[in-house]
Amino acid sequence: MGPVAVAVSGGVDSAVAAMLLKQAGHDLFGIFMRNWDESEETGNQNCSVEEDYQDAKRVCEHLSIPLYEADFIDQYWNRVFSHFVAQYSKGLTPNPDLECNRSIKFDALLKHAQGLGAERIATGHYARLAPGIDGRPVQLLKGLDSNKDQSYFLASVPAQALQHFMFPLGDLTKPVVRAMAVEEGLSSATKRSSAGLCFIGRRNFGDFIAGYVEPIKARYIGVNTGKDLGACSNLAAVTWGQGAAIGGLPHRCYIVGKDVPNKIVYVADGGGAHDHPALLSRTALLHTPQWIAGEAPGQLQQGLPLHCSFKAR
Repeated sequence: MGPVAVAVSGGVDSAVAAMLLKQAGHDLFGIFMRNWDESEETGNQNCSVEEDYQDAKRVCEHLSIPLYEADFIDQYWNRVFSHFVAQYSKGLTPNPDLECNRSIKFDALLKHAQGLGAERIATGHYARLAPGIDGRPVQLLKGLDSNKDQSYFLASVPAQALQHFMFPLGDLTKPVVRAMAVEEGLSSATKRSSAGLCFIGRRNFGDFIAGYVEPIKARYIGVNTGKDLGACSNLAAVTWGQGAAIGGLPHRCYIVGKDVPNKIVYVADGGGAHDHPALLSRTALLHTPQWIAGEAPGQLQQGLPLHCSFKAR
């Protein structure tokens, strides 16, 4: 196998992925992606992106592999963030990580790494790949660690892109990965795992989104009583299942629906709101499916049911 590029983020997962490939004798180099220009937005040059880069640099120095930077800021804005903002302006709750994987990590990064001479690209995802069947180049499988499985976030990536990737952590659990990092003395061994959206960081989400989406002022309406329970400052910043910020009530209310055209946010009011039937469901309506193989499984095309694991995040 030829050179392997490792997407090094500065975190423990990508660090251990690189370490394992180095120990296996692969010819490696690291790539650190810059997807969001936080310094331009906030005027703060000491931003978390720079901290992550320094962490990635220390890991690559420890492993004695070169590290290259890749600037995908424009691509991320045009292909990921603009779509994210457009969806929020419609009152929807998109997951930008899905589009980031499809358009940036498994497209822009793939092409960039190949331009640097990489034959394969490795990431720290907790997922697995297996030889394809029925003409598919590869199959995407769940990671061994059910608590960290990230196959969901890769589900929209086409098999033609996945076939160029490696997931060294797919057969490992997070505690084992941490232990490996500690034993190796990697600088990121005790670094906390990132959570949430990369471009928001530690900021309040409502404040952040208000800078890009015009606030949609709405009213909270009780789904049981039909009562007007107060003002919602921004319909675009709230979503199903979230606690509603309504003062003066004897109990907490939870959001169960949104009527964007009429500027209404429905909440489960009354006693036992946390267990309200509107918060529970046995069905889900899916649209615009992304088939890794390029088309739906044969049993669905024949009108037969398909057993699957449903994840809503």
